[in-house]
Amino acid sequence: MLIELLVLSVLLNQECTIYKIRKNINKYFSLFCSASMGSIHPALQKLSENDYVSVKKSMSKGGQKSSVYSITAKGRKYFSSLMQEDLPQNPSAALQLADIKIMLLSRLKKAEKDAVIEELKTFYQNRLLDFENFRQDIEDDDIKNLNLDYIKHCLGMVSEKINWLKFQNLN
Repeated sequence: MLIELLVLSVLLNQECTIYKIRKNINKYFSLFCSASMGSIHPALQKLSENDYVSVKKSMSKGGQKSSVYSITAKGRKYFSSLMQEDLPQNPSAALQLADIKIMLLSRLKKAEKDAVIEELKTFYQNRLLDFENFRQDIEDDDIKNLNLDYIKHCLGMVSEKINWLKFQNLN
């Protein structure tokens, strides 16, 4: 799902070859993930089979076969549905996808954007509670060798994301 979301987000801007898709994913989302040809190719095949992307095959000036992918109207709807899907149960995968969804919010219509923002706020509020409970447990156990400052830093970062999402609701 993650790679499909990223591929569709790239194709929302322009038609691309598989190489340009990979380059743009790695350029714009490298802080959160990287994409290999081995992950993009099957995602493109699946998207193409479901008519979410279309493919134009041609010969380049140098005589090389070239495939250019573009998103379809059905693919735009699928992009929106992927953005609105629940986050996975795996905490690290959920955090990765949540950060990517934040970056892609501007690609959604107002009502869709508001729904995703609410989901993300709930996710980060739960994460905030987890960090606060963890910090309290550490303090209660009087463990001296854990870096409590880092936990406080994480609390601050999650709080900032929540505040940023609340601000997005105002726009």
